[in-house]
Amino acid sequence: MNRLIPITILSLCLCGCISEYGAPSAGVPSVPLADLLNNPAKWNKQKIRVDGFFIYELEGDAIYLTRADLEKKNSNKAVFLGLDDPALRIPYATDGIANKWRQFIVTMSLNRHRGKTASVTGFFEVMPYGGLNLGHIKVSQMTLK
Repeated sequence: MNRLIPITILSLCLCGCISEYGAPSAGVPSVPLADLLNNPAKWNKQKIRVDGFFIYELEGDAIYLTRADLEKKNSNKAVFLGLDDPALRIPYATDGIANKWRQFIVTMSLNRHRGKTASVTGFFEVMPYGGLNLGHIKVSQMTLK
């Protein structure tokens, strides 16, 4: 019986079409990703919602303008994501077997959405890096489709 519980949870996580992380935010401006990339200073240090193509990987969580940009890892057409907000309930710590199991399930769910569309809400910040003005969103809510 105890073996069925993790299998059931894993099945539920992998079968859904849409995954929600964090609480929805009302009244947050929706900014086209192309506009954000072309004029990041306009939105610096503001809470925004933006849509793009999602990737979840070590030190590379991001949304890209197009699927082709994602496949080429074109960072000029991407906004990097900070997914460490506790409201998202995405575990990073690996203490204890229960948390490792939960981290595995969430990672499988996020990886399943690689290259699919995502809507993220959070505080945007311009982060100059090597002459580029790369953007970063500290995500407080995310919907993966």
